[in-house]
Parts: sequence; structure tokens; C-alpha cells
Amino acid sequence: MTPMKTRSRYFSPIKLGRSYYEQQDYSDAVTKTGHHVIWDNTDMLSVGGRQETTSQGNPWKRGKSSVSEGDIGGPFSTTKRYYDYKAGASQTYHVANGPLGPHDSWQEQFLTCHLFPISPYVLNWPPIQSSSDAELNKIGASTSALVEPTNSLANLSTFLGELLKDGFPSIPGIRLWEERILLAVKAGDEFLNVVFGWLPLLSDVHQAADALQRATKILQQFERDAGKVVRRKYRYEPVRTEETVLYASNVTPWYGSSAGSIGEIFGRGNVYRTRKTVRSVWFSAAYTYHLSRSMLGLDGLEGAATEAKKVFGLELTPEVLWNLAPWSWAIDWFSNAGDVIHNISALTQYGLVMKYGYIMESVETRDIYTWEQTSTGSTGMKTVVPPFEMVCKTKLRRQANPFGFGVSWDGLNDLQRAILAALGITRLL
Repeated sequence: MTPMKTRSRYFSPIKLGRSYYEQQDYSDAVTKTGHHVIWDNTDMLSVGGRQETTSQGNPWKRGKSSVSEGDIGGPFSTTKRYYDYKAGASQTYHVANGPLGPHDSWQEQFLTCHLFPISPYVLNWPPIQSSSDAELNKIGASTSALVEPTNSLANLSTFLGELLKDGFPSIPGIRLWEERILLAVKAGDEFLNVVFGWLPLLSDVHQAADALQRATKILQQFERDAGKVVRRKYRYEPVRTEETVLYASNVTPWYGSSAGSIGEIFGRGNVYRTRKTVRSVWFSAAYTYHLSRSMLGLDGLEGAATEAKKVFGLELTPEVLWNLAPWSWAIDWFSNAGDVIHNISALTQYGLVMKYGYIMESVETRDIYTWEQTSTGSTGMKTVVPPFEMVCKTKLRRQANPFGFGVSWDGLNDLQRAILAALGITRLL
């Protein structure tokens, strides 16, 4: 078992540039006599994001040539948290103006900054909303049952059962063929006119030979396809949720400073948090099955099929049909088919396996904070504050055992282990 390792990656803080509050003094309304910065903040938002990934270090890219090499993946999980803020260039806001004193000098104050709905430092990251292993295993099992290739073993057993029931005369009926054919030979042309004699017999023979041929060809095809890989993928429609709540009321926008009441120039408003979640789930697997000639009983069945071929391509008269005796091939095939059905039914539970199987989930949760003005500030202007987003993304990949999700390797029985050995599937992880 390859050990799981956790790796961390850190993202650079959001670079917003310089934020400062300045004052300009004039001897009159036109002439500038002085200028100074009241405060300067060049690190207004010095927080970044982080991503943690836990895996076995499996390669995330592989060429076409490696697809047939088996399962090279493994369990995987990653959580990424980051800020999403598109403020553009900083804005300059006029704070106040007026005479400084009796000498009629004039003063103006300006604030250059980015506005936030609320201080990012007081906010929490969106919660991790990924599914548990038990939930993913349940989804994986139901998805596998939904998309797996036609269960060859179960369908083959059903087909043979229906074929023998509806398309094949009973063994007692077959045992009477020889007697009925001999009677037809002795009766000559007169017997050919007896609808309930020759014609039903001819129909029985053709029906039995045709059913035997079809069933044998299907069994041979299943044997040839054994061990081949059939890949299946399935993607569920994303599930989206959205909820908006009042996060804070009657507050000024945050501009990266605690200096006095300068923020009052923007007015006051309410902060809303809209939480948007998108959950995506998809599935990928490669199926195969194991059947051997001995399991299918093909050696005996193919001998009977060879005899049955003689029925086709000939114009069957009582004499021709009599020369095709003995009719034990039909009885033998009928009897052997019962054993084949029994063997296939016994293998149905374990016959179809996955060379690899994964259920994967991606969940993105965005907390979007917006500020809506409820009262104007000292300047009476309308204040527009860009939304501020905090994002949490999780991705999970859970691996199936060849016999299903939530099944442990240690819990496999001897038959399951033998099937995996025959298919060349080994415990790589």
C-alpha cells in the first residue's frame, strides 16, 4: 500500500497597491502652500490563499499507451481556499474642505484606497462541503449498477433458460423422434399429408437445431470476449444552491484603516453574504469479466452443435432425417445446457469486475459579500463597493475494489481471488 502524503501550496497575497490619507493646505482657494500625508498604508490586504492535497503521488497525466496497463490511479483529495476580488485601480475620494483659520487659508483632505464591503480579516473561509467516503461509495455503487456493460453472465443465463424453455422440445419429446421418423419412413407419401405427424416433427427438429446453433454461437462469443475491457463514464448534472443572509447592518465600507471616522464620508449600509455552492459528481470505470471454456462447457456443446449443423442445408425427407440419427446430440446438448446455466448463475455474483473504478466529486463554495448603501455620508454621494469573494474548492477521488465500492481487498473470497488472478488483476496499491 503506497502511503498517502499531504502537500501544501500557498498563494500570494492580493496586491492592491498604496492606500493613503492626505491633506493639502492653501493660502487661498487657488494657491497651494502646503501638503502632507496623514497616514499611509502600503499593505492593506496582506492575506493569501492555501491549497492542501493528499494523495499517493499518482501521475495525473498518462499517454494512450498506458491506458491498457491497468489501474495506475488512487484516492485523492484537495482543498483550495483563495480570495476573489476585482477592484481595479484605487479610487480617490474627497473627504472635506474649508478654511483653516483667521488667515483665510484653505484645507482639503483626500482618501485614496480600495473599498471592501467588510474587513477580510474578520471573515471565515466557506465551509468544506465535500461528501463523506461512505456517501461517495454509495453513489459509486449505484452509478456502477447504472452504467456497467450488460451483465454478460446474468443475461446469458437468462437467455439460455428462455431458449430451452420456449425454443427447444422437451427431452421426452426428443426421445420419441426416432420412433416418429421411422413411422414416417414406413408410411411414405401418405404420412407426409398428416399435418399432426410429419410437419410438427419437422418443425421440432428445425427448432431444436436452430436454438442449439444460436446458443452455441453466443457462448463462443462470450468466451472470446472474456478478459476484454469495456470502459464506461457517467457525469451527473451539477447541483447548485444559493442562499443570501444579512451579515452586518448599519456599517461603513472597509478601506484598510481605523483612522477616526473618515469612513463616514461613504455613508452606511448593510453587508449581505450570498453563499453559492456547485457540486459536480462523475464516474469512470473499466469493466471486464472472466469465463473459461470449462465454465461454459463448450467442449461438449460444440460437438452437439456440429451434429446439429447437418440439419441445415438439406431438403429433409423422412429418409434423410432417418440417416441423421442418432439423435443423442439434442438430448446431450439439452442436458449439458442445464449444467452451463447452473455454472453461469453461480458466477454471476463475481463474474463482472472492474479493472479500475473511480467516483469523483468537485464542490465549489463561494461566499460573496456585498455592501448596499442605506444612507449617504457627509458628501451626499452614492457609494459603489465591489463585491468581495472568498472561495473554497474541494476535489475528491475515491477508488473502487474490482468487485465494487466500499469492498476491501482483505474481504475477498477464494473464488474472487481466483477470478482476479485469471484476469491478471493484482493489488497495486
